[in-house]
Amino acid sequence: MRSACCHSPVALRCRIRSGRIRPGRIFAFQRAPDMAAGLRIVDLLRHHAEQTPNRVALRIDGEPRSFLQLHQGVLQVAGRLQTIARPGDRVGLWFHNCFAWVECFLALDLLGAVSVPINTRLFAFNTLRAPHRCPRASC
Repeated sequence: MRSACCHSPVALRCRIRSGRIRPGRIFAFQRAPDMAAGLRIVDLLRHHAEQTPNRVALRIDGEPRSFLQLHQGVLQVAGRLQTIARPGDRVGLWFHNCFAWVECFLALDLLGAVSVPINTRLFAFNTLRAPHRCPRASC
């Protein structure tokens, strides 16, 4: 059995807690050689939904969402988006911080599309011009 890499999340957490890493420093992390090359964030969500379904995945404005609830929401959104988003498409997301933003972001990852977060503080004039800068944009 191999020991944990010194840059693994667990080792890093221990080094931060022990005081050996001070806040404000920048570290370059290398990818562990045994990690799967095609691992996506939606794959991690699926894994956690299977292993720890009732554990809280995230909270927004004090409202918790479990890994299972989040995964089910992502699958529902992906089902609706699959008719308009194809792999490689760029899809703009113009949301405030909410569960719908997270579900859309992960659903697009599941479909192979690219999420393009759009700043909600942009003025309407700039926002209306933004889709015309991208080929195949539709509003």
